[in-house]
Amino acid sequence: MEIRVTFRHMEPEPELKSYAEQEIAHLLKLLHRPNDAQVIFTQEKNRCLVEMNISADGTQFFSQEQADNFYLAFDQAFSK
Repeated sequence: MEIRVTFRHMEPEPELKSYAEQEIAHLLKLLHRPNDAQVIFTQEKNRCLVEMNISADGTQFFSQEQADNFYLAFDQAFSK
């Protein structure tokens, strides 16, 4: 099981990466046969965009949100 965190148009932030990995790891414990998870953080002018792709047991889950900061955008995408 692999969790990939990608940063686009910004410098990598270790705190944000560890936060995303911890939250995704909790979610993956609840899924049946998780394969992989990918979180993409993108900075576009004043917008913070988070995309989340999770595959488990042959099913793909996709979520995308934008907000004023990455933690809020991640939490909104995670709750979907």
